[in-house]
Order: sequence, then C-alpha cells, then structure tokens
Amino acid sequence: MSNERITKDRRSYSIIGLLSAGSRFYNDEYTEDDAVADYLALHPEAVEADVRAELAAELAKLR
Repeated sequence: MSNERITKDRRSYSIIGLLSAGSRFYNDEYTEDDAVADYLALHPEAVEADVRAELAAELAKLR
C-alpha cells in the first residue's frame, strides 16, 4: 500500500461538510461565512442565499 495521502476533492463536499472540515483544520477559526465563501468559490453557479439557507437548515438539525 502506498504512503501517499488520499485527498477528497473539495468540490464534492456539502456546505455542512465544508464547515465541519474547515473547523477541524483551522481550530474553530473557520466560520460559517468562510464555509459559504469557499462553497461559492468551488461552485460559482451557486446562489449565496440558497447556500446560506441550506447551511442554516443543516445546523438547525444539529441543535
């Protein structure tokens, strides 16, 4: 087996997945706004209001 690190394509992450991964890698300094900005950069066709609504809905499920 190779020692090469297998990395997941960030474009395949959901908005909640980006927030979760970012929070792990950046020690909770990664905010919801950062996740939305990253998602929009990865998916230029996405609508910011829709992304924010999806993130809010996913976070509501966790609370």
